Amino acid sequence: MIVVIVILAILAGVAIPKYVGLHEEARNKAATAALAEGMARVNQMAAKMILTSNGSLPAAGSVIGTLTGTMTDAGDFSLAYEAAGTTGINITASGIGATVSGGTASGLARLPTT
Repeated sequence: MIVVIVILAILAGVAIPKYVGLHEEARNKAATAALAEGMARVNQMAAKMILTSNGSLPAAGSVIGTLTGTMTDAGDFSLAYEAAGTTGINITASGIGATVSGGTASGLARLPTT
């Protein structure tokens, strides 16, 4: 009986940290998916601005200004946009839902240039 308890204790000592690590990795992978959504929104808004301005390329600040009002919600994630020069936008996805709280991802979206 003691041998069984010792074996179970060893298995629990290995399995619990592994489970916690997998949970954190899953939150960050979900944040990466939300980041991809943010990048798609940047590209869509930049394309829309190019089409409605007879081909003029938008600056990062004008794209961010348009996105910040309504395009910051991505389900369980909040998206934040920040200019990176005139042709880049840093995007950060942060978990706000109970199951993804603490998950984060960030990346750089490049706007088209001449």
